[in-house]
Parts: sequence; C-alpha cells; structure tokens
Amino acid sequence: MPQNISSEEMKSLDQEINERYKASSTTPGIPPTGPGGLFNSYGIDPRVVTTYVPPKGLESFLEGAGHVQSSIYDEPGFEIITGQTASTGEEATSSCGDDAPIAGDLKVCNQYYKFGQMIMNSKSVDVKQLGKMTNRSQPMDLTLMNDPFSMQDPVKAVPLSPEQMFMSAVAKASVEMMNSFSTRYAKLIFSGNPVNTSGSTGYKEFKGLDLLINTGYADVETGLACPAADSLVLDANSAVVQNNAGTFVRNIVEMYRSRQKLASDVALGGVEWAFTMRYGLFLALTDVWPCAYYTYRCYNAAPGGITATVDTRDQVALRDDMRRGSYLLIDGQQVRVIVDNTIAETDLKNGNFESNLYLVPLKDPAIGQLLYMDYFNYANQYGVAGGFDGFNGMFGNGMRFRISRDGRYFFTQLPNAGTCQQIQVATSKRVILLTPFLAARLDNVQYSVYIHERDPFPGESSFFVNGGATSFPGTFPA
Repeated sequence: MPQNISSEEMKSLDQEINERYKASSTTPGIPPTGPGGLFNSYGIDPRVVTTYVPPKGLESFLEGAGHVQSSIYDEPGFEIITGQTASTGEEATSSCGDDAPIAGDLKVCNQYYKFGQMIMNSKSVDVKQLGKMTNRSQPMDLTLMNDPFSMQDPVKAVPLSPEQMFMSAVAKASVEMMNSFSTRYAKLIFSGNPVNTSGSTGYKEFKGLDLLINTGYADVETGLACPAADSLVLDANSAVVQNNAGTFVRNIVEMYRSRQKLASDVALGGVEWAFTMRYGLFLALTDVWPCAYYTYRCYNAAPGGITATVDTRDQVALRDDMRRGSYLLIDGQQVRVIVDNTIAETDLKNGNFESNLYLVPLKDPAIGQLLYMDYFNYANQYGVAGGFDGFNGMFGNGMRFRISRDGRYFFTQLPNAGTCQQIQVATSKRVILLTPFLAARLDNVQYSVYIHERDPFPGESSFFVNGGATSFPGTFPA
C-alpha cells in the first residue's frame, strides 16, 4: 500500500467502490454438486454429451482466423480518399505560355467507429457451500464428450476446462455467464446500431454490418455525401431462390465481379472475399447453382443457338463439392461461404424463410485485415493494470478486478453479500470495415427449407429447443 494513503482514505475509497458497484445477489445459483445440484443423478455413465447449439458464423470465423485487434482509442478516425475534382481552365495555346489547366483537388471522407459495451453478471455463488457433496453416490468423474462451449470463448477469457463445471460452482457459474454473454450479444455483428442505446453509459451497441455495408456514406465532420465509399446494396424483393435460379446466380456473380473489378481498379488486386449467409439460404443456392453455372443460367440453348448438354452427374458433383468445401464457384474461383446462424431471418411459415446475403472483403496483401473485430485493451499501460490509476496499480493487483490474458475482458468481483459472491464481466468492442466500398449485400432473399436447423437463441423461435431440469435433489428414490 502506498505510504501517503491513510487508513481512513482507504476506508472511504472502499466505501465509494461498494456504492458504485451493485452488491452480489443473496440468492445463490444452482451448484453442480450437493443438495439441489445439477449433476446429482446417482449411477449415471461418466460420458456426458450436450445438445447446446452456440452462435456461430462470421464473428467466430474472424476470431479463428485471427481477425482481432485491440485499441485504447474510443473513437478512432479513418479516412477514405474518395477521388479528385475535375481539372479547370482552358488548354494551353502556347508552348512557352503559363496558361494551362489547373489540377483538381483530392477529396477524403472521414469515418469514425465507437466502441460498444456489453456487461453481464454471473449467478451468485455461496462460497461456504463449495465442495459440498450429497453422499457417496455423487458422480465426480463426468467427462464432456463434445464441447460446443469452447466456441463461446475462443480466447479463453475464463481459463476453465469443461470438466471443471461438473465439480466447481465457480466454474459452472463462469461457463453459464460466458455462454449467456455470447448468445445475448452475438447478433450485434450484423444488427448493432448505436442509436438503440443512445445516452446509455452501460450497455452500448456498436455499428453492425447492416449499417457498415450500406449506401449513404457521408463525412462525419462535414456531413457531405461520399458515394464513392458506398457499398453495393441490391434488393431481391422477396423472390424465391428455387424459383428464380438464373436471376439469383446472375446477380450474385455480377455482385462479386463488380467488387473484384473495383478492387483491381484501386490497386487492391489481391483481396480475399467471403459470402456469409444463413444455412438454409446456402442449401437453396447450391441446389440451383450447378444448373445455372453449367447451362447458361438454366437455359437449354446458348445465345448462338448451340444446344448445351450437361451431364446431371456433373451438376450433382459440383453441388456436393460446394457444400463440402463451403464455397460458391464463380469464374473458376472458389469463393468462401461462411454460414452464420446470427443473421436475422424471417419465418414466412410453410417452410419459407427470408434473410440477407453479405459479401465481405476479409484481407488484402497490401493492407492486411480489411474486416476485423476491435476490442478495447483493458490491460493497456495507462489503465487499471498499468499503475496509472492513481494508486500504483492497486486496483489491478487486488482481488476485486481481473483482466483476461489478452486484455479483452474485464472481470469485477461484486461486493459480497455475506458469503455469496458474484462476478461481472464486461467488454468493449466494435467491428471495423476499412473498405465498405468493396462490400456488398443482397437483401430480402426468400428460400424454401423443408427441415430448418436448430437456432441458438432461447425463446426467439420454434427452432430453439432444450428441455430437462436445472437441478436434482441428489437423494435416492423413496
């Protein structure tokens, strides 16, 4: 403790912190073992499987591909040079004269990206109950055979193995917290809108891809329109993929070609792209894609009248290969498809659904990452852990605050209510798209699905299912 801080000052500081942070709940969560625990059923096989479906798609791809950066700046600015004005003046009339056209001015468009902020509390844990067993029938050798939970925490913000939640109330509460954290905020990568949380100092949304892949870009300082920064946005007008094969394939192919040509024109010839879409839409597109790709977009005759003959086995082979490799074939290129279950989808009933399709630029050899998740680095040298908090790093070194190893998650131990302890996790993040003009979106695409996949979001659709109980008495039947 620094010598210039008196005990009274420390007491006052502790009181201020306790007033600032909500006290722990006095109602403990459900423990894994002991009376009323979750894993209490006697005589069960130690092999445990789970049906838990996590959010998965573009954000988890970016995490896995290393498209993650960190920053200490809340509102960094990025400039896009959008072009140059036309030259002015008359052509020179003499080789020795000084009368000649005057060059135009370069123009830029300024864009800013603010952090969003997400906060969640764990269930309360009564620490004096830790390690309590019901009786000798308590199973303590359970092993999770499949682990979708690890997809929720790719950076191991909570460094726990799945087996620990079978034995530790703290581990179980941490897994539950991070699962809920991921599920609750997963859709923001597409739907996030700061307007939704304007004025809030707690929960704040960042700009999602529905705002970033858009038209109507304007300079944030002058308000002047920047159409050169606009994305390509098309509308399918609720047309059904299976009923309009040629039109859909043509639109998607030309969407990709237009962004590829633009990238080449602005000296970004090595851009790597990906489509991202719902699973049902990918199945619908791959159903019709081989026909359109091999047979002049599903016409039997070429424009010159030459009959096109294609072996249906070739079409089936292409369909199956695109599904196995998760790509669409365009001009001989296998363009990656990222299936995403967080994209908004409308259930039109009777097996018909509607959602948007996105084309995103991932990276370029000259620039690096063009699309990435950007996190506030809580472990930066000026923050809580760096000794610049006025108390020589006391906050960071104490028990109340902890920061994940990569600096992306901030954990707070809430003031305890007796022996009940509770943890709060927070993160500040945003999605950065450096080149919105190389991105595209196809809105209102309708497709037919006979059997819909399960959804990961509790209570949001009939395709979310769970079941079972949250606790068991742990006693032998009477």
